[in-house]
Order: sequence, then C-alpha cells, then structure tokens
Amino acid sequence: MGRKAEVVLYRMYATEKSHRYVRIVKSGRGWAPKTQPIGKPGSFYLRYAKNGRRTFESVGEDLRWALQEQKNRSQALSSPPALAIISLRQTLRDAVCEFLKDKPEATRHILGVLGSFYGWDREPWQFQRANFKAFARHVATLDLRPRTQKNYLSQVCTFLRSIGRVVLVARNEQDATIKKVTAIIPNTLILTQADFPVVNKGIKEFYSAAQVKALFAAAKNLRELLMLSLFYYTGCRENEVAHLFWTDVRWDAQEILVREKRQLNWTTKTHQDRTVEIPDDLMSVLKQAHEVRAASKLILPNCDGNPDGHLLKKVQHIAKRAGITCGECRDCTERKGRNCQNFGLHKFRYTYGRVLDEGKTPIEDIRVALGHKDISTTIGYLGGGNKEQRRANIARSFPKTA
Repeated sequence: MGRKAEVVLYRMYATEKSHRYVRIVKSGRGWAPKTQPIGKPGSFYLRYAKNGRRTFESVGEDLRWALQEQKNRSQALSSPPALAIISLRQTLRDAVCEFLKDKPEATRHILGVLGSFYGWDREPWQFQRANFKAFARHVATLDLRPRTQKNYLSQVCTFLRSIGRVVLVARNEQDATIKKVTAIIPNTLILTQADFPVVNKGIKEFYSAAQVKALFAAAKNLRELLMLSLFYYTGCRENEVAHLFWTDVRWDAQEILVREKRQLNWTTKTHQDRTVEIPDDLMSVLKQAHEVRAASKLILPNCDGNPDGHLLKKVQHIAKRAGITCGECRDCTERKGRNCQNFGLHKFRYTYGRVLDEGKTPIEDIRVALGHKDISTTIGYLGGGNKEQRRANIARSFPKTA
C-alpha cells in the first residue's frame, strides 16, 4: 500500500561550519521545532513527493506564509487528477461553417481557398506545418500581392486557433526546435516567420490637397459628398462610417459618437467607444443630408437599409470620374481605372492624422480621435511635423554653391 501524500514543514538552521533542517510541528497553540535547534534560523522548506520524485521547496522566512503554502500543497496533492478532455473531431467543412457564422465575406473566400486545396472532408486537427507550407506555395500561385498572401495565411492561423489548435510562430528554426521540445499541448502547430511571405512595410501614404479637392469636386450628389466628408473630416474606419446612426450626431456639441451597435452585432475595432469633434464643413453637410434623410437609422445605408459594404468602390469610382487615377496599378491598366488601388478608405485616416499633426494638435488628442489604444500606433500616422520648415532647415544646412 502506497504512502499517503504528506507535505512536511522544515526550517533551516545554519552555523559557521554547517546547516541542518529541523522539522516544524504543532506545539500547543503554536508551532515549534521538533528538536532543539542549533544555529541561526533561516528559510522554511516544504518536503513532499510530486510525480514520484521528492521535492524540497523554499517558502521564505515568514511562518504564516509557510503554513499557508503547506496547506495549499496538501490540498493540491489530495485532489483527484484532472480528467483529460477529448474534443469531438469534425471535418474541415463543419469547422469552417461554425467559424464563419459572423465573419465577413473576405474570410469566407480565404477559407474557401483553404478547403479547395486541403480537402473539405479532412480533419483540421491533421493540418501540420508541411500542409501550411504547401498551402503557402499554392497561395503564391494565385497572382496576389505579398501582403494579401500573408493575410491569407494569417487568417488560416486564426481559424486553427478558433478550433482549439495552439499555433506558435517562432523567429527561426532554432527557436522552433526549442518550442517543439518544450510544447506542453499535444499537436501544437509550430511555424517560423520564414513560412510567411516577406512584406515591404513601406511608408504611410496620404491624400494630397489637390487629390482631396478633386474628389470633392467630382462628387455628383449629396450622398457622395457626405460619404467623402465623413471619411476626410473624422478619420473613422470604413466599418465605423458604415455603422453610423443619425442619433450618433451630437448637434449641440458638434461631435460624432463612434460606438458599438448591438442591434447590428457590430462593435468598434478596439471595443471602445469614442467621440470625434467635427469641423463646420462636415456639420454643414450633415445638416443638409439630415433634412432629406430617409427612414433608415443609418447615415449611409444601402438600398436595403443595411450598412453599405461598397464604400471603397464608390470612392474609387469618384476618383476615376475626377481623372486622378494613378494609371499604373493592374486595375488601371486592365480595367481602365475603375478600381484604382491608389485610392483606399484607410488612406483617409492617414490623411486625417497628418492634417491634425500639421495643425499642431497634441499627439494624445490625435490618438483619442483616431481610436488607437497605443500611442506608438498613432506616431506612424503622423507626417513628422512641418515639411516646409524641414525644407527650410535643409536649405540652410546645405547652402547653394556658386
């Protein structure tokens, strides 16, 4: 018959030549050494058997803390072992259907590509690093930009994590080997940064004053003018503009409240509401549109009264109408500039941050207006101060030679 699990409390007593451990036992209403100790008292220690091995653990010099730790170890050793939870295996088709219940159309397309390549009837639990690398090679043949390819692969990692797979991305092969050896969870998928395509971060692009002027001039109706004004004067994200209600406009305070819409099952990217102060030009356009508004609660609804999901295309069509497309991207060369990639909705956020920065707005105020959690993200949106002043400083530093 095995010995009952027991946690014994000791205290170390040190002399000039040696040290020894003396057991601490209950004595009356207190605790005292079992035998008369010799030397200077030191730390308390717990001795117990864990997984068949004797463990000797230091718990400090405070008796109350040591007794509490002794109680905790005793309870942990006497409790029954945790039961292993075996998850129900399912096919990739069933897992994707469950994952896509509230996901956008782009995610559906990406996982559709995964299913066609990997096989809808196979189990996602069998998806290993070799499959991931093979899928990355397949995505590379789809004539996509490196950033889009990386988004495809990142979305696959998000999907695998949602079904319970542990996905770790190591810096290199050496780190991947260490993670594989030290992994506790079975069937952990360990990748490296080399498994993803290299993406050029580039610089943040913004709209020039001439482009903004041309876009506003090419707006053919009040709705297009309102759409451009909301993006340019608030710096809101695409979904934030698409989910704005008329009740979000605080007319007296001259500000817009960006907040979650539970009735539409939508919330902001940072899960935090915020207010954005709006200038007089946007307020004037909002008042005009409010006078002729339809029955929809949304400021920019689609024909069905739901949030408009085609705002990007509409901005790109306005750019084509204005004649300011780049003429270099694939959409310009193959589709006559119908959807020029040089015009994007997030570009309005960079423009908004740059305009505020050039207007000497404190960076903390810019962070709040853009809805960033970390100010380091906001720094990437700024234009780096006054460019004209920098030009003057450069000209003074490098005077023109005769």
